[in-house]
Amino acid sequence: MNRVRSARRGRKFGLALSCAGTLLAGTRPGQATPIDWTNPAGGTFQVGANWSGGVPPGTSDDARFALVGTPVQVTLTAAVNNQRLTVASGADVTVRASPFNYVLSGAAGAGGAAGVTVGDVASADAARLDLTDGNIGAFDVVVGDAAGARGAVIVRAASLGASRQCTVGNAGSGTLTSGAGGFLNLGTLSIGNLSGAKGNVTLNGGFFGVNGALFVGRAGAGTLEVNADTDIGTGAVTVGDAAGSTGLLNLRSNVEWGITGALNVANAGDGTFLLGTGTMTASQGASVARQSGSHGLLNINGGSITIFGAFNVGGGSLSTGGDGTLSIDAGSISILGALRVWDHGRVDWNGGKVTTNSIDLRGGGTMNVAANAGVAANRKLLRTSSISIDTARGSRLDVSDNAAIFTASTKAQIESYVATARAGGNWAGPGITSSVASSQAAHATGIGVLSGAEFRDSNAGANSFAGVAVNVNDVLVKYTWNGDANLSGAVNFDDYVRIDTGFNQSLTGWANGDFNYDGAVTFDDYVLIDVAFNQQNGTLARAIDWVSGDDRSGSGLTETGVQEAIEHVAQFGGAYASAFLAAVPEPGFTCLVTVVLPPALFRRGRRVRDRASIRAARTYNPETDVVHRPRPPLPLFDVR
Repeated sequence: MNRVRSARRGRKFGLALSCAGTLLAGTRPGQATPIDWTNPAGGTFQVGANWSGGVPPGTSDDARFALVGTPVQVTLTAAVNNQRLTVASGADVTVRASPFNYVLSGAAGAGGAAGVTVGDVASADAARLDLTDGNIGAFDVVVGDAAGARGAVIVRAASLGASRQCTVGNAGSGTLTSGAGGFLNLGTLSIGNLSGAKGNVTLNGGFFGVNGALFVGRAGAGTLEVNADTDIGTGAVTVGDAAGSTGLLNLRSNVEWGITGALNVANAGDGTFLLGTGTMTASQGASVARQSGSHGLLNINGGSITIFGAFNVGGGSLSTGGDGTLSIDAGSISILGALRVWDHGRVDWNGGKVTTNSIDLRGGGTMNVAANAGVAANRKLLRTSSISIDTARGSRLDVSDNAAIFTASTKAQIESYVATARAGGNWAGPGITSSVASSQAAHATGIGVLSGAEFRDSNAGANSFAGVAVNVNDVLVKYTWNGDANLSGAVNFDDYVRIDTGFNQSLTGWANGDFNYDGAVTFDDYVLIDVAFNQQNGTLARAIDWVSGDDRSGSGLTETGVQEAIEHVAQFGGAYASAFLAAVPEPGFTCLVTVVLPPALFRRGRRVRDRASIRAARTYNPETDVVHRPRPPLPLFDVR
């Protein structure tokens, strides 16, 4: 919008309110005399013949328009000061005031109605005030005052100010619409004020300022829609304030909105905030479903929002609240404090970008990161300082098939969350889980955890993880194949070297082959890597047939993954074989399950060891086979 024009209007508006304040000090609003407009053809405000009594209303009078069903246009030829302007139910008035100020110095609660009232009493006919141009300033503006009243205000190339408060739908129904040239400067704004009231504010451009609090659905039903580029500045914003209220805030166009207070979507009522585009900043935190019994949704489908302070979902800063959802489909959200999700709250990250200083999942609260299904453009990296998960009460972070970096959490803490969620390989527990791993039929995938130092060490000093630089103290989390010890995205010779080393030296941790997080490298971990390796290379069905005894022929036994399974049956005996077959849906499993991880391709031609003794299928002997024997190099595999 034209900022020079806005500034000029702001100066005019400030003058109007200054005049209103001066007049108020010397008048008694309760003694104001109502003077009615009588000319159905419209005309000039200052002409006495257009008014009852033959004299236009003065500084101690109320100007009243009550010609039902007769639209009139009134033009100001000089500045006007009245106590109040009333557009009675059924009246339709267009005011052209430019370049003059129309000041209403009466105040609600001081012996009379508001400075401007549009739609005063219950009626089937709506009142309408069309401000075409000029500047109108009052202490209070009410649209749709009494129960059953209906009022509408349209602000075109005009300025409307209410220095104390503006109410759209007080006890009745009210609408306020501002066009591209509109300039609204209000003290506080209540849309849908009392129980049973309905209010709607539509911004189609211009400037919209609320110096105090903005309520969209205070105790009634309220809607605020932004359909065109608008510069917006307000105090605290609440959508769905009192119990029983409903509020909808819908940003459909490119706005710049600064909130000098908190953003509350569903305080004690029901609230919905849809951010489609534009930029919003809240300086004192945010919440969705703050109090018990409330229902709130903040959906980000474009644009960006920045929260200075904590963001509470399903509660407030100190206690649990109602049912709250934060959903990010596109655009971005940046939370400079903690993202705190209470027991009735959830965060769904489906697309776009999420940045938060820390994450606190309490009492069953959840955060879900949508699966990328192998599409690079859909991959998500959650990067935050730390995370706290109330596993005792069912809280969980579902990374699906994505990755995460924690810059201030301990590796032991993250491993504990993953181990709890793993729940024996079904990934049905609380903590850091993967719904994709849970639904993967061959159970060949899971979540790997490495420190930044381990990642660098196992990847030849590389320090880029999911496109982000890694510090040695970071903790990395990634959905991948079971057995992918270095989080490269595939199981290969390097990973077998690591599990062998971990087994021989009694090491722990994912980097050393402890893929089930039980604190030791055992045959169970070899089962996990062997199933994943065979699944990755398309040989799992053949390996199952050999291990189960269904097919001990020589067909397909030269495949490296099958060789690994045969060797481990020889080394660990029946316990390994039973665990291997239990790791897949059924012993006769023949259908290979498609997963979203890129497969590794076998490169033939490298030397493999003699398998003659392995084919004898000797029984595991604890006296001779405690230490897994070193192996010659196995074929390497590429990662797509």
